This record gives sequence, C-alpha cells and structure tokens, in this order.
Amino acid sequence: MPLNKEILNKNIRLVSNVMIFMYMFLFLSNNSFLGKNFQSLIHWGEAGTGFILICCFILKFIIDSKENKISFLKSNILVILFLVCTGLTFVYNGLTYSIIRTIFVVTIYILIINDYMFNAKFIKNVLLKGLIYFNLILNILPFVVSTIIKISDYNPTFLRLLDKYTYIGSAKASAYSCFYSNPNTMGIVTGLALLASFALYSKNYEKYQKVLFFVYVFFTSYILMASNCRSALLSVIVALLSYVVITLLKNKYAKQLIALGFLVITIICIAIVGFANNNKDTGLEHFSNTEKSIDKISSHRYSIWKSTYIAQQDMMLLGKGSLKHVVEDRDKYLEKNFGDYYTIEKFEYDNEDPKDLSKFDFLSMAFYKFEHFVSNNNFMSLYDLRVVMDKYYLGTTFLGYPREEIKLDKGKDNDSSTVDKTLFIDIVRELDSHNGYLSVLFCFGYIGFAVFVAMMLRKILTTKAFSKGRNYLIVVYCLVINFFESALIVDRFFICLFLMLALAIDSEVNDVNAIELEDCEGLYLHKN
Repeated sequence: MPLNKEILNKNIRLVSNVMIFMYMFLFLSNNSFLGKNFQSLIHWGEAGTGFILICCFILKFIIDSKENKISFLKSNILVILFLVCTGLTFVYNGLTYSIIRTIFVVTIYILIINDYMFNAKFIKNVLLKGLIYFNLILNILPFVVSTIIKISDYNPTFLRLLDKYTYIGSAKASAYSCFYSNPNTMGIVTGLALLASFALYSKNYEKYQKVLFFVYVFFTSYILMASNCRSALLSVIVALLSYVVITLLKNKYAKQLIALGFLVITIICIAIVGFANNNKDTGLEHFSNTEKSIDKISSHRYSIWKSTYIAQQDMMLLGKGSLKHVVEDRDKYLEKNFGDYYTIEKFEYDNEDPKDLSKFDFLSMAFYKFEHFVSNNNFMSLYDLRVVMDKYYLGTTFLGYPREEIKLDKGKDNDSSTVDKTLFIDIVRELDSHNGYLSVLFCFGYIGFAVFVAMMLRKILTTKAFSKGRNYLIVVYCLVINFFESALIVDRFFICLFLMLALAIDSEVNDVNAIELEDCEGLYLHKN
C-alpha cells in the first residue's frame, strides 16, 4: 500500500506539472494573437485545466498524511477564510456564472498554486523559461513580418492575413505589439520576462550563455521601451531598485521590505477610496484641482475608480462578487446620470472614397504605426508605405470597419470644469478597474479586502522564495503592476499566476539557479 500511495502521489505531481504548464500557456495565449483566433478553445481549455488542477489537489490532500494535512491547513487558514468571504457573495448577490467563475479562478490562484503542489525546479526551469521563450518569439515575429512585407512587395493577400490573424488592424496596435492584444499587454509580458531572466541568471553560466543573456536583455529592454507601457516600465524600475536595496542588505530583510511595500500600496488604495468618498459631491463633472491632478497622473484611472466607488458605495461591505458585475454597476450609474452627455454614431464607409485619407484617420492608424516601425528600422521607407497605401489600400475589409464610435454630444457645454471627452470615453469603455487591489475591494468588499491583505502579507512573510536567488524581482514587479492593472486574484490574467508561482518557489535546493533542465527527472517530481 505505501508503494501504491507513493506511485499515485508521483502521478498526481506529474499531471499537476503538465496542467500548470498548460494553464500558463493558455493564459499567455489568451492575451496574444492566439486568443484572437482561438478564444473559445482557450477559455474552455482554461476551465478544463483548472478543474483538473483542483482534482489533483483534492486527491493529493486525501492521500496525504495527517501531519501534512494539518500543517497545510494551519499555513493556509487565511486563504480558506478568504475563500469563505468570496462565497458570501453568493448570499449577497445571488448565484451567477460570473461569480462562480471568479471563485473558481481565485481558488486555483491562492489555494492550488503553492509549494504543496509545485517546487522550485519545475517553476524555474519550465514555467519561467516558458514565459521567456513565449515572449521572445512574439517579440521577434514583428521583425520577421516586416521583412516579409518588404520582400513580398507588400502583397495585399499577406496584409489581409495579418489583419485576420493578428492585431495589426486594431487602433490600439503598434508595429511591435501586433501579436499581442494591445501594446500594454506586450509591455507587461516583456517586463515580466525580463525580470524572470534576471531571476534565473546564474554565475555558473558558460561564456556563450552569458553572451546570449546580455543580448537577450538588450533586445528585450529595447522592446519594453518601444511598448511605451508606463506601468511596466515603472514596475521594472521599482523591481530593480528593490534589487539594489536588498542586495546592499544582503537579503536579510527581503520579506519584510516587500511586505512593507505591499502594505504601503494597499494603504494608498484605501486612501484613494476615502478621498473619492470625501469628494463624491463633485461627481464626475466638476473635479477639484487635486482630483484633476490625481486624474492626470493616473491617466484617468482615478475617474474609473471614483465612478466605480460611487456606483456601488452602498454595496461595499461584501462587494459585487465579480468584475463583470462591478463594471455593469458602474455603466448603469453612468448611463443613468450622464446619459445626456453621449451620442452613439455609426460610421459606414462603404460609400466613401477610400483615397480620401482625411476621412480615415483612425482607419489608417495601425498601418501608420507599422510604417513608423519599419521605416525607423530601415525595412521600408516612408515613401514606400505611402505607395502601398495608394496601391493596395484595403479599405473597410482590411481594418474590419464599420464600427461604433462614442463621442461627446457637441450640444453640451464642455468647459474646463467638465470632464473631457477622452475621459468620458475611457470610463464607458474600460472593462475593469485598472487596479488589482481596488478590484478585490469592489468584488469582495471591505471584509474580503481586509482578509485578502492579511492573507497576502502572510504569504510574503512566510515564503521560502526569497532565501536564495533573485525571485523577489518577479514578486515586486507583479505587486507594483497590479496597482495599474486589474490583474490580481479576481481576473483571468497571467500576472497573478506568476505572482503565486514566484511565491511558491521553495528553497530545498542549495543553488536552484544552477540547475539544468536535463538534471531533473520526470518534470521535477517533488519528494514528499
């Protein structure tokens, strides 16, 4: 019987490793050109993979020893309490698919992804390297594509294929990011991959490996800068500064410093909500000077946060249960109170002259951005691109229009004290709170948020991840980026996945940075 239990445990570990790798790949793919073409398949794959991970966890827990069970429950008491808080949203908001999905994802993030299921070797040599290779391929592809465009003499069939299978036709796309859903996503993945490479770097690298590492760092840094993703750039800078400080302190206070940083961020988020509450009488039309400054610094995120808070201020004890419901509440509030400020116009271009580019400013935006990239890199000239636009202009078919545009009603007074057009459009169109901490607060209320903060502080202070190497770089990056993106716990986004993986790294190996892939047997089966 003991032998059978040991074999079963190894099989569970093997299946779990395969599933978490698939989970990582699916989460990354969903934010790439693969998500555009296989979104339904990816979503069902995520659900199936997550379900198998939960089953593996339950089976492992059942066959585990009594001592290990008790130890796991004691170390995860706050995690279980947080899951209870998320369950209370059923009672508060009713049973909905969106809430079920949120709790499903949260359970995998905070209960399944830990050193009880995975170990340092597998996380570092498979998952982190998988992230680096995935991002590197998608960062190189635009250069390959631009070369093909020139060699093929800007073949319209190839351009149509680009539009169909990539995001080159999106108004948000840039030449560098056409294989990602938008430039910010590309910047976030690239920044994370860059820091993962620093975390994996080993003094035991051969000379050629060190050369390749520095070439990779240079190229990836260039792409990160080109993405113009300010949140990713700032997060990388903060992570590197943390490296300097922690190195000077000889890693003695890494956990404490990161926990303090996390606490400071959450206090700022609480202060934002408190400030919005104190200024709710100004609404969204007449910001105070301080509000205007905060809104400008945050790229209009404050407007999103304030409107979301006002919309659900009477439901903040337990929250709305999911980001979908949070956004629905905010949109209903805006439609009810600011509906007169909007008109929705449909633009039909079928009867327009495609040669008159003055009427197609946003229609040619993606091509213009691609032009800017390839011309700056000597792949084609500005003149060449203009010839392409004249010769192979693909009109509405290429960029997928007509589409709906939301514009501020020209009949309304739009003086300096009124929120500007861009701000209004951003509020209406945003899909989330653009702040992972506030998303948790809006989804699970004050009670759930308090337990969440305590849970994360415990995870940070008790992790073994910081005792060796530079794994904390990934954690710091994820914690900072979550102040700008709704990517923590409640959303299907890869950032939280890698945050939990980084915290799950244990220190059972003396020098995990020096471990090579071929030295690990059977996808790094963990010894229990």
